[in-house]
Amino acid sequence: STVSIPDEVLIANYIDRQAGCNENGITQYIIGLGNPNYSSIDGVIFNKAGTAILTYPNNKPDANYVMPSSVTAIRKQAFEYSKNNQLQSITLSPNLTSIGTYSFRSLNLAILNLPASLTTIASLGLWSVQSVTVDSISTIFTVDDGVLYNYSKTQLVYYPSGNTRKSFTIP
Repeated sequence: STVSIPDEVLIANYIDRQAGCNENGITQYIIGLGNPNYSSIDGVIFNKAGTAILTYPNNKPDANYVMPSSVTAIRKQAFEYSKNNQLQSITLSPNLTSIGTYSFRSLNLAILNLPASLTTIASLGLWSVQSVTVDSISTIFTVDDGVLYNYSKTQLVYYPSGNTRKSFTIP
């Protein structure tokens, strides 16, 4: 349930992909304090500076996760394989600027509140999020009836996959 990565591991290709570890259920990652490329905070893998989340443990028992304010990027697939949907809510960093591909796939989050600092969301970055809100001071994104658009509403960025409405008209 615990994966320890020593200081000597300089590159861990595919560290962001836990698909092969779903059966065992990782609850935490421990990174050596002297590792030059990776760090862990509360069992979650980050880059050394703590500015990018690389992997959230797929069997971490917490229902809620509060992201450190140092985080500016969520790398691809970072929260993808949360086992049994135990992760119910995520409070994003107020300094978050980018969300990677499939970052929230398989989570089934009811709502995700996006900070005003967010500038980039990769294709399918919000997969499985049922509804989104965005800080009202954002000049990059806006939300109308739970649907995410660019600020000028000329591009539909994300339509919540869990939305149950029978019809939708694109403005």
